Amino acid sequence: MYGAIRAECAAIGSPSVSRSKGNATVVGDVGGDRLLLDQDEPLHYIALQGDLNVAVESSQHLTGARILKKANGLAVAEWRRNKGTGRDEGNITFPCGAISRAGSYIVQLQHNDDRWIDRQELRVFWPPILVQAPSELVNYRTPFQVKIQWIHLKCYPSSDANITISAQVVHCGRRSSHSSFSNNCTAPSVRASRTVPNIWQTGGTGVDIRFDCQDLDHLGYYRIFVRADQEGQEEEDDIIGSSESMQVLLNGDFQMYVRAKFAMPCRRELPVFYRRPACLTGSQDRVRLYGKTYLSNISSADFTLKYIGEKVLDSNRSVAALPCQLLDDSPEFDSLCFHLVTLAPADGAVVDITQTCIPYQNTSERDQLVFSVGAPSSPLGWINDRAGALPTSHAKKVS
Repeated sequence: MYGAIRAECAAIGSPSVSRSKGNATVVGDVGGDRLLLDQDEPLHYIALQGDLNVAVESSQHLTGARILKKANGLAVAEWRRNKGTGRDEGNITFPCGAISRAGSYIVQLQHNDDRWIDRQELRVFWPPILVQAPSELVNYRTPFQVKIQWIHLKCYPSSDANITISAQVVHCGRRSSHSSFSNNCTAPSVRASRTVPNIWQTGGTGVDIRFDCQDLDHLGYYRIFVRADQEGQEEEDDIIGSSESMQVLLNGDFQMYVRAKFAMPCRRELPVFYRRPACLTGSQDRVRLYGKTYLSNISSADFTLKYIGEKVLDSNRSVAALPCQLLDDSPEFDSLCFHLVTLAPADGAVVDITQTCIPYQNTSERDQLVFSVGAPSSPLGWINDRAGALPTSHAKKVS
């Protein structure tokens, strides 16, 4: 064995660390990290923020060093001794930019131009990045813009590094999460992605990325993730950074009103008046019809829904007529519910926007009570009827 390996790098903005293990101590400080580790401890390095200096305590007969990707064993950087110096060099310098992507690597040494030995793991991290995004938005209202900026870079990736940076709009769920970065999207769903151009040559000013109004198609909380794209499966090391949470609220331009007070008797059709945001220009919206049956005489929250049919909305009109024939073969329900839904442009997922219900017939005191609470008093009060809203636990998935 030829002694321990030591790594040094100038890492502006890196966190301070102090840790002891046996007779080895890891000491880090902002402005110049110096790491001294045992053989079984990984070295740490922040890419693009300075040279990577590998120090060997015993450099006798040292002739070369190289860094391999741990996943596939491919060499990404190599150092050879300058034979013209006439002395043993204990310090090996890989220039800034030699390693430009985060991940796990292996450092190897070579002595007397013989086999490669002294393997040690090297953990490489992305340089810090600033991702600025609005904290609160409304779905389907206006395009929005985010700013992406490196906090500090001392060098850039080489031209053959082939690193493409993208910004992703990621839906993280209906509820906010205050957990750590790696866990703040337990079930992330990418709603949109944009390539970030010229991010390496901005001179510290950053890049502005514009997203469309249709990219926020779900309600809840989002983050903007900055990712280094590469072929194959996405990995956690590909994520460079993310924005703070963005809350997306329901657009008030989504409105629906049913003129009929009762579903039956139905003479020819059931007219449904609606209004949509101007951002939705296609025919992705529709009114879906469900029959509601209460399971309890005590609680109006205990019910089932049966899908009956739907009507695609005309973007040039404000009324949709649902034919009475839809109810011909249907059993007698307690209420008839109208759901205004849209299909997400990203993946066609059904997004339930708003709902309203009317009693099936004028024969149930219970339904009259539900109607009096939830129905709008006039066509001018196009509001969302939350009394007849569909809880997630009772939602029926319709393909």
